[in-house]
Amino acid sequence: MGHPRYRLARAHKVTTRSAGNLTLNSTNWANVDTGLDITLAAQAGDVLEASLSAVVDANAVILYLDVVTVVSAAPVNSFGKKGAVTAAPLPAGVSSWYCAASVLTMVGAPIHYTAVAGDLASGLVTLRLRYATATATNRILNADSNVPVEFCVKNLGPADGT
Repeated sequence: MGHPRYRLARAHKVTTRSAGNLTLNSTNWANVDTGLDITLAAQAGDVLEASLSAVVDANAVILYLDVVTVVSAAPVNSFGKKGAVTAAPLPAGVSSWYCAASVLTMVGAPIHYTAVAGDLASGLVTLRLRYATATATNRILNADSNVPVEFCVKNLGPADGT
């Protein structure tokens, strides 16, 4: 270990977007907004908890949301898949962040992921919110001053082995 774990386990960051709604319409995984990226100190074996607070409009298309680790600007591993990222949206990201077609959706459940060595660069992990739609139809992620998007990540430290 390069540094005490108790210090990493307290690490958490929150990013917020309230500068205008986002139109999401890519059938392959794409970035929601890189301005929401979060970088934290971490080690392989640390459990990361990502939370999202967002409202998605009721347009007639399925929306999948996920969090990925990013190294050298490239997505590496998916929280939803618990492994390597794929270009196609199936499997469908974080299951509790699934947005059914034609339903106004409030997203808010946390998701956990255990960091591996390939997720880290110089003792840091960068996390990015990603999305895909089932068809190339617009889905709106509300991100204004009345209904901002809030993305939070906590480093919970190593999992309890018992």
